[in-house]
Amino acid sequence: MIIHTGKVKAIKDSQLSVEIVQTSACSACHAAKLCRVSETSEKTVFVTVSDSGRFRVGQNVTVCGSESQGMKAVAMAFGLPLVLVILALAVSTVVWDDDRIAALIGLAVLVPYWLILYRFRDRIGKKFSFRVIADV
Repeated sequence: MIIHTGKVKAIKDSQLSVEIVQTSACSACHAAKLCRVSETSEKTVFVTVSDSGRFRVGQNVTVCGSESQGMKAVAMAFGLPLVLVILALAVSTVVWDDDRIAALIGLAVLVPYWLILYRFRDRIGKKFSFRVIADV
């Protein structure tokens, strides 16, 4: 399970908007502020709950998602685009025998991919769900 603690930012019908802070592995180090390698970022996840009345804005909650969902997300965000770029580079290098054209085609193939992901973001978003496992 992927578990994060976050804060409820908004409640709309049966959906909570929870802001989580993701930190890098070295952020717990006592020298993290000095070395500037540590990284934190705030993300917002949406959690559908059956009883939204028990939550309030500003409340700390713990949310979780399955590890397989995380792997699917990584595959969609990094794995498939990498495969597309490599295939486009290989095919265009054979067809045109010009590295510049191959590089442009390799990058250009990502544009329709990201547009397709954007177009189907709602359908894809339904496959990725978090749930509240604890009120903190």
